[in-house]
Amino acid sequence: MSMLLKARRQGGRSAALEASLGLGLGAEQRSRRRLGWLLGLPLCLGLGMGANLAWHWVNLKPQQLRHEITEPTLLPYGPSETPARFLTRALPAPPAPVLAPTQDLGAPGSGSLALDGVSADLASRFEAALAAQAQQPESAAIPEPAHGEISGVVPLSDLPDTVARRVPPLNYRAHVFSSDPSKRVVNLNGKDCYEGDAVAPGVMLLQILPEGAILRVAGQSFSLQALTDWPGIS
Repeated sequence: MSMLLKARRQGGRSAALEASLGLGLGAEQRSRRRLGWLLGLPLCLGLGMGANLAWHWVNLKPQQLRHEITEPTLLPYGPSETPARFLTRALPAPPAPVLAPTQDLGAPGSGSLALDGVSADLASRFEAALAAQAQQPESAAIPEPAHGEISGVVPLSDLPDTVARRVPPLNYRAHVFSSDPSKRVVNLNGKDCYEGDAVAPGVMLLQILPEGAILRVAGQSFSLQALTDWPGIS
């Protein structure tokens, strides 16, 4: 009885050992198969793509073909052998301008007026206007003052040093000349000065001319050009 039990136990142990060994061998084989698939699949894809590119490179390679044309090609245009002829004609002369008939009204005050076709009322008004115009005196031209109106006028720069030292520095900013003496004005050192005003102590503005002004200092008259500054003599 004891012998049977021992044999049975030994048989169970051997079966368990064989089963454990079989399980270990199956797991190792499965891992090898997975590794083979993981490595083989990309390798196969790469080989397939390489073979495809090689086939296209060999069979679909660009080719250059040269064709020679033995017959000349006619152009759609070319030089004309027929000389061109041009016909020129002069432009017609412009029509002469049509002048409207004019009436000679005569000179003012002559008494002979060609007023044919004009009403008597209008003619009388026209004669009255001519008579009034003839009676008006002609406006006399306003003479512009000159240096000669004041005797002994010399430029400021030509004055003797003893006299020029009495003239202070002048900043000539503005110059306005008018036929009306009351509207003549100059701006010296920021001050508007009229004829007869004192520009500085001892310096009098005598007259404003179109091109400058005449001043007097120490009894000596001198001229200063418009918009020209005087630095003075120290």
